[in-house]
Amino acid sequence: MNNQVRRNKEMEAAKTLTFAAGVVAIIAGVIWCFTGVGLLWAWLDIIGGILFIRSKGFTDEKFASKSTGILVFGLIFLVTSVLGGVLAILAYMKLSSAKQSNDQSTGSGNVMDLEKAYELKNNGVISEEEFEMIKKKTIG
Repeated sequence: MNNQVRRNKEMEAAKTLTFAAGVVAIIAGVIWCFTGVGLLWAWLDIIGGILFIRSKGFTDEKFASKSTGILVFGLIFLVTSVLGGVLAILAYMKLSSAKQSNDQSTGSGNVMDLEKAYELKNNGVISEEEFEMIKKKTIG
């Protein structure tokens, strides 16, 4: 349970950092529009910023699936709007940490489920066949 709470906090922090990076990128993109050279990459900041802002409402699973995009736009933002890039890279790091916490909690949860089923089998609460079904489901 503790890993799940940690994962949720890290996921929310990653979403918030991504949102902030999006806002900074849009502002930088608009500012770059006023310079001749900046027009070449202003659209990257604006489009990336919009995508980042939209990701705030994603489910955790959908948000986690966008980690590569967050990293790519984070690297682009490092060049075009330094603060936006730093925020996006921090969001990517938080997202990676949340995904790692999820992997750890899922793995330990499966072991706990199997141990509990083993105890239930030994106490006669479930049959050997039911234990084997749970074991197959848990192990894969």
